Formats: sequence, C-alpha cells, structure tokens
Amino acid sequence: MGTVGDSPEGRDLVGDLDEVLERAEADLRSLDGRHLFVTGGTGFLGTWLLEVLVWARRRRDVGPTIEVLTRDPESFATRSPHLAADDAICLLRGDVMTPPTSLAAPDVILHAATPASAALNDSAPTLMYDTIVDGMSNVLELATTADRPRILFTSSGAIYGRQPPDIYGLPESHGPEKLIRPSAYHEGKR
Repeated sequence: MGTVGDSPEGRDLVGDLDEVLERAEADLRSLDGRHLFVTGGTGFLGTWLLEVLVWARRRRDVGPTIEVLTRDPESFATRSPHLAADDAICLLRGDVMTPPTSLAAPDVILHAATPASAALNDSAPTLMYDTIVDGMSNVLELATTADRPRILFTSSGAIYGRQPPDIYGLPESHGPEKLIRPSAYHEGKR
C-alpha cells in the first residue's frame, strides 16, 4: 500500500499538505470524532479533501470517520489505494440519484458530487441538470435523518462565466455573465 510521500511527486505534496494542516488545524480539529458523509469524494476536489483528512489523522491524530459515496469503489481503490485502504474511510457503492438508505446519521455532509462532463452537458442536458438538482434534494433528505448536520455544498466558478480580469476572486454578489451559452451544468450548480 502506498502513501502520499512514497514517490517523488508524493514528496512534493507533503509540504502542501503540511501547509493545509497548519492553516486549517482548528477546522480539522472541529471534525475530530465526527461522522462525515461525502458525495463526490472520488472526484478531483473530493480526493484532495480525503488526502487532507487522512494526512491530518496521520500527522495530528485528528479527524472524522468518513463514508464516501462512489459509483465505482474499485476504480477509486486503483487510483488512490492509500485512501481506499485507510481505516477512517468507508467506500459506499451508490450515487446521489439513489443514495444508500442504511447510513448512520452524519454530523457533517459534504456534497461535491456532480457529473462534470461537457459531453453529458451537450448530449443530455436534462440528465445533467436533474443529477445536480435531484442529487442535492437527496442529500438534503439524508440530512433529515441527522440532528442538525452541517452541510457544505460545493458549487462551481463556472456558474459566473469568465472572471473579469480586474476582479481578484468573485464575490457572491457578482452575477453570472449574461452572454454565456445556457448550460445545464451552470444552471444546476446555481
């Protein structure tokens, strides 16, 4: 089983992960002993979140137990064997359209699942939109099983269109670009 620091690329990441721990230690400690349910945990953003949480457990001995909803646990185990084998992570086969019903009530829900596929957005925009919106509805339904869980929904900067060059970061008050082509992905993530 590999770990982050086992390869030259991995050793380059150690400094980044340590910096995240330093900057977010209070937030990570607030998750200690909690039950975290993650959708989209095997995607780009979700995988990095899992890397940070596992790293926090190794370096600071803090962190939640984590249930990760994934359509293909085997594929994730091939791509990230050290995460899939970590004792704090439980991979659950499923997707946001048909989430498992036998979960323990989570303390924290991180909803990062979305089909980030331009091809799907072009060929089946209704499916793209429904997956995002109905998936969120299913996550909110899951939240009703818990006693006031914290929920983090990840959206996308794509909902705004191109970032104006004179703005550093986009405030929540910045409206979407009016000239961008309508997109089920953009509308679903709004």
